[in-house]
Amino acid sequence: YLRAVSRLALARIPIRTGASRGCDQIAARTALQLGGYVEFVLPWPTFEKAWMDEICTLYPHLCKIEIYDPDVHIEWTQSVNKYKRPEEAMTPERFKRYARCWGIVQPAEMVLSMTQGSERGGTGQGMRIAHGLGKVVLDVRHEEDRESLLRFLGHALDRPDLVVGVHDADEHRAPLD
Repeated sequence: YLRAVSRLALARIPIRTGASRGCDQIAARTALQLGGYVEFVLPWPTFEKAWMDEICTLYPHLCKIEIYDPDVHIEWTQSVNKYKRPEEAMTPERFKRYARCWGIVQPAEMVLSMTQGSERGGTGQGMRIAHGLGKVVLDVRHEEDRESLLRFLGHALDRPDLVVGVHDADEHRAPLD
């Protein structure tokens, strides 16, 4: 996962992520440390506030933040019920987390994920949206997907408009130091 993110950052391909604890934050920090550009899509203004404040202070010129606003992001809101699993109960917090998945995935050329064997939670929502929109979804734990990413990167240098979304498999995991 970090190799893939590193290669994207070194190729100056922007990464769009939700800044959830775990791989999202590790991927973002890695990209920023390598001079890559990261677009954060947050479900509410104080989401992961301490971490976001630190990152944006360290790398202000490389970070962009977009925050879900139901009055502005109508498509994001509509995507929740369209792509969620029927059995999933929606709390207000989960709804906002799921709505921001549209904001991560829709502008991205491809979605990188590192699943734990199922498409659940925000990662699952992002992957369902990506599949529904016909986006390329690569699970970097699989050799064939890593090879596809390398082929993609070989052509990416000719695409200055390219954006890649990254999704973590475990949004609620404790942060890694």
